[in-house]
Amino acid sequence: PLLASDAPKTVRIDLLLAQCYGQLGDIDRQLLTYRRAVNATPLDYRPRVGLAGALAALGRSDEAIEEYR
Repeated sequence: PLLASDAPKTVRIDLLLAQCYGQLGDIDRQLLTYRRAVNATPLDYRPRVGLAGALAALGRSDEAIEEYR
């Protein structure tokens, strides 16, 4: 909640956190974290690329392709 007012900082933290979840193999949490970052900055490509990768890792290829587009 303390970081919610600073969207760019929050998004950077979410991107780093999602990478950590990926390295730990926790793809479900990685997906949720990337979704939160996408919702905060819908026009930023970085969270979308991460989200697409997480979707692909979960075998949800159709959704991943949509995010890559």
